[in-house]
Amino acid sequence: MRSSISLGRVFGIPVGVSYTWFIIFLFVSYVVFGQLSLQLPRWNFVTLVGMSAVTGLLFFGSVLAHELAHSLMATRHSLPVRGITLFLLGGVSHISREARRPWSEFIIAFVGPLISLIIGCVMLAIAFVVAPIFFTGPIREGITVTALLLGWTNVALGVFNLLPGFPLDGGRVLRAGIWGLTGNYWLATTVAIVCGQVFAALLTVGSIVLFLRTGSIINLWPILVSAFIFMAASSARAAVRDRRRLANVTVGEAATQDVVPGEATVDDVFSRPGAPGERTVVLVSSFGVPVGVLHLRALRRIPRNAWHIVTARQAMLPMDLFPTLDAGQPAFEALDLFEEDDAPPVVLATQDGDVVGALTRASLYLTMRPRQALNR
Repeated sequence: MRSSISLGRVFGIPVGVSYTWFIIFLFVSYVVFGQLSLQLPRWNFVTLVGMSAVTGLLFFGSVLAHELAHSLMATRHSLPVRGITLFLLGGVSHISREARRPWSEFIIAFVGPLISLIIGCVMLAIAFVVAPIFFTGPIREGITVTALLLGWTNVALGVFNLLPGFPLDGGRVLRAGIWGLTGNYWLATTVAIVCGQVFAALLTVGSIVLFLRTGSIINLWPILVSAFIFMAASSARAAVRDRRRLANVTVGEAATQDVVPGEATVDDVFSRPGAPGERTVVLVSSFGVPVGVLHLRALRRIPRNAWHIVTARQAMLPMDLFPTLDAGQPAFEALDLFEEDDAPPVVLATQDGDVVGALTRASLYLTMRPRQALNR
């Protein structure tokens, strides 16, 4: 969301547009202009340009409605939503973590294409029923052509998103179905990802063949979409491998449990023999009870030559600045927390309300490293 222009909030959800969106908006408006010029040859240039821009905005309004459906359903199922971004290839809902149940996954994924299909059907009804009954002359022509374009485009958008390949909505629906039938999330995700990669390859081949047959460069546009799908599916596959490596590990086991007394100097903590090393976060204790977090990154505000006189208690950050997870919770669920743009560097692991360790992105990957070496 940081690299986008904020449009405010809709139903409490931040909405923004990426700078790349302006490229696709101009492209869509240009394509619409060509269609309107063919369908409405008697209309003047300025009117056609205005209608093209309005139609383009209405189209992206329908894309926003599609993403809002995903986001609102996600919040209904207790999944945090960071926002929605409209960009070069349409729109994306930034949902902070994966659904915990197959039904939640299914309904969150399916509701987006459903809204697109509903909008498409409404637009087609306006074109075929409302416009002929209530309007005449040029106004009827304009409404009919615009509604037809928006109608068929939304129907195509809904159908395309239901194709069974991850990360399309249809791929998530497929994953939910396999997950629900087998109870195996990992198998369901792998099948959906492979389907997404196969679909991306077929879309690329089909686009090239169509370009060679027609000579129209516009037929190469789907290659950009297929590249996005393939890269997203490949990225998801890598993420699944990471999650599987942590499948049998708890948050408490992955967290660093280094505890130092508050009276120790920062130099003693991070420079002495046997210091945390790759673990750059320690808990600071008072009478054996953790009271704060000492993070190596946070020490940049303290001159290096002062480390020998500044104590851990003076340099630590209070516990209440950090989120907490139950120590018995699966460690792979914590990966979602560290993927957010504004993710905290530390999450505290607690057992019965007592802090037992500090979890970082680095500690998660340190836990995964031996399993990665064993190709697990």
